[in-house]
Amino acid sequence: MKTSKLISILQELDPTGQCEVTIDNNDINFADIYPGYYDGCFQIIEYCDDGKEIEGIKLCSRQDKIRLHHSGYEELFWDFPNLKITFDSEYTERLKDSIETLRKEIIKECEEIDSGKYDPKICTRCNGTGTIQIRELGNYCPTIKPCPECNNV
Repeated sequence: MKTSKLISILQELDPTGQCEVTIDNNDINFADIYPGYYDGCFQIIEYCDDGKEIEGIKLCSRQDKIRLHHSGYEELFWDFPNLKITFDSEYTERLKDSIETLRKEIIKECEEIDSGKYDPKICTRCNGTGTIQIRELGNYCPTIKPCPECNNV
């Protein structure tokens, strides 16, 4: 979506400019611009002439892209373990116990990393299976290869 279209939609939805904008229920904390090829091609939805029905996807690398970055408490606890959490209602307060449990788990993991005792139990690439699926362009069947992190087959 072009920036002009996004701005237009946001202004139509919230003419006062006071509504919070989120991505996956997380706040947008900054935006930046990159060349289109940076960290992989990006995708643009192509619409039919009516502008409503989706016709396809265009993969792009030649034009710049703006990335909106978002963070929630799950990511922020890694850098700010004592992050203040406030709740605006009883409905949101029901999350308090699970948020504090997550905070304690992250603090413990950070302490293990800092002390050199961190030993991940499950490979982050293969999730303990020992193999990863690799999809190559034009190949509709995933290729099963040994995971390079845990060297399992």
